Order: sequence, then structure tokens, then C-alpha cells
Amino acid sequence: MKKNIFILIFLIQLIGCTGARFVKLEKLGEWESKQFKKDLIGILSKTNPRFLDNVIEGLNIPNNLITLMSTNDMVIIQSLDRNYQSDVDLQLVIQRGLISKLLYRNIPVLERDINILLALLAESSINYNSSNLLSIYSDTHNDSLIKFNQPSKLKEATKILGYRVLEFGYLIVPLNDGMIERIGIIEIELRLIDALSSRILYSDILRNIYSDRISNDDYNIIDGLHFKFVSDALPLVKQEKAKDLIQLELEKREVSNAGIIKLTFLYGARESDVKIRNSITGELIKKFFIPSAGAANSDIYTYELKLVDSNGKPLPPGDYSIYIDDILVHRFIY
Repeated sequence: MKKNIFILIFLIQLIGCTGARFVKLEKLGEWESKQFKKDLIGILSKTNPRFLDNVIEGLNIPNNLITLMSTNDMVIIQSLDRNYQSDVDLQLVIQRGLISKLLYRNIPVLERDINILLALLAESSINYNSSNLLSIYSDTHNDSLIKFNQPSKLKEATKILGYRVLEFGYLIVPLNDGMIERIGIIEIELRLIDALSSRILYSDILRNIYSDRISNDDYNIIDGLHFKFVSDALPLVKQEKAKDLIQLELEKREVSNAGIIKLTFLYGARESDVKIRNSITGELIKKFFIPSAGAANSDIYTYELKLVDSNGKPLPPGDYSIYIDDILVHRFIY
């Protein structure tokens, strides 16, 4: 009789100390995601040289300067800086912007690039058979004049639009929101000269400030962007692979509404430890506790499991297991 009483008391104690029990699993939501493709062409349009083009583009040539030139004029654009004190590449950038602005106003502009002029003068005398002589500035540090004694049909300038670069460049300002602001400035002196009399018709200083915003990621791409030219190789000649390729993430998956699984448990007489692991690798996915029944107002405890890892990335499809106090109680596949 005492033995039976002892067994009964033991069973009552055992039942009273049981933990939570698993009831069921419900799938509440599906994955919803968006695919974002990087606009590589858009990124290339934001390079620093294109930014400087925009700085020049915003430079307004005053109407009182434009009215001093007509469609009957032949204008050349010439740097007023001494060649050995200036950046030739910078001059080409400024000249390109000024040429575009004059052509937009239908004002004729003559070519004065030394290499192109030499190529033109090398053409046959049939095309260049007039008696006009052409004079241009040389690219040497002496700023000497080169006089081509070869007969040419090239036009002589009637007006010279001279310029001197006072300020041209940009600043990079990191912002707190992961963006970068570029602030560009151009300040040049413009002088219009009558080519026949050397009379100065116009002189002024023009300025423009331009800014834009670009993401830090895109700026890191374009900041190191350059082109590598690979020459053709003969058959069977092995070429070395480029070592400076830029790896771009073409697509990005952004989770807008993660899949959710609803887990239902019955409270136990004591607190229970619940773990969810990958059934194959054993990797711990989620861990939480279910309080004892005495701390609850009902018999049912529910837990919503978002199918994302600790980094917020979607869990890979697979086999997962639910453990209560390290005892396997359920497996599911999604």
C-alpha cells in the first residue's frame, strides 16, 4: 500500500513539473521581395569628369558678350595662360564647354588644335590652294608663333575669345545619410578681342557653382573607374587577364515582407527553453523561452517566427527542427 502511494505521489510531482508542449505550426505569410538592378549606365553618367562638364554647362555667357559676335564672325578660343604654367588637359575641358555654348548660339568657331591643323595642312593642294597664310600659337614653352607658309584655304579669325582659368575644381563632402555631396566651382576671366585690330571688346570674370549628391557606394565605384585597353593578340598567344576589374553587384534582393511561421504551444508547469535549428547542419536559428503556466492568463502560448537570420537575410529553404528543453518535438520544411 505504501508503495502505491509513493508511486502516485511521484507521478503527481512529475506531471506538475512538465514543461511546455508543442501543438501546431501555421504558415502565416509568403516571401515578398523586390529585385533592384544597379543602373550601371546611370553610374557612369555620374563620373567626376561628367560632373565637371555640368559645372561648365552651368556657366552662363552674358548676352552683352554674345551680341558682340555674329554669324558672320569667325571665332577662335584661346587660353590666355602661358602654356608652361597651365594644364593642357584642363584647357581642353574649358574649350569644349565654350565651343558648345558658341555653336548653340550659331556663332562659327574655327579649329585651332595644333594636331588637327597640321593634319589639314598636309592635305593636297587641290583642297587648300588659296593664298591665305595661317598663324597659330605653338605648344612650346616660349609661346612663339608658328607661321605656315604653305598656301591654305583655312579661314582667318575675326574675333578671339580668350580665357584664363582662375578657379576650377570640386570638393567632396561626406554626409551622415550615406550620401556624398560634390560641390564644383568654375571661375574664369573672359576677354573678347578683335583679331584684326587687337582691340579688347569685352572683359569680365564669370563664375558658377554646381553641386549634386551621390551615394557613397556609387562614388567608390566611379572614383576608381578607368578603362584598360587590351590589344589584339595573334592566335595561340595567351593574354594576361586584367587585374583591375571592378566587381559590381548587379542585383540586390530586398525583403519587404518576410515569411512568418506561427508556432503554438501549451504552457507547462515550469519555464521551457525552445530552440529552432537547421536539421542538417544543426545551426541554431532562433532561441526563446516559454514562461510557466502560473505567469499566463491562458493555456496557449504563441510565437511568430520570422524566416530571417540574425543579419536580416532570408533563411535558405530547408529542413528545420523544433526542440523543447533539448528534446525534438517537431520538424518542418519550407
